[in-house]
Amino acid sequence: MKSLFPNNEKKVNQILFTYKNKASVSSDVYMWKSPDGLHIATHMIMPCPKCNHPLSLSVSEFDFDKKTLNHLIKCPSRWKKLEDDLVINDETIKMVEINEKGKPITQRCGWKGYIIQGEVIQYDN
Repeated sequence: MKSLFPNNEKKVNQILFTYKNKASVSSDVYMWKSPDGLHIATHMIMPCPKCNHPLSLSVSEFDFDKKTLNHLIKCPSRWKKLEDDLVINDETIKMVEINEKGKPITQRCGWKGYIIQGEVIQYDN
């Protein structure tokens, strides 16, 4: 783990992952220094490669030597679908699209993937 984080004085370190052959996804690794002086990774956060929603990764399931996460990652992000902007009295309003029942239509990211040997791989089922 020392080779992965050469400067252990920081509270937050970063691991860079490749996605679609680009070094573009970085994960923040939050470190805790125990009273005995041992540095322990406590939490990991990575942005979703599709929508940039922060994804919480399980540190206990991550192999830092192999840079591999031992489970499927699923993006839970949701947002309201917007219609075209409406201009009223020189003011632009973003209108939410509604369904036939008058409820807002929500969109989901739905991205799924794995981290294997430092590479983020999209899961297509």
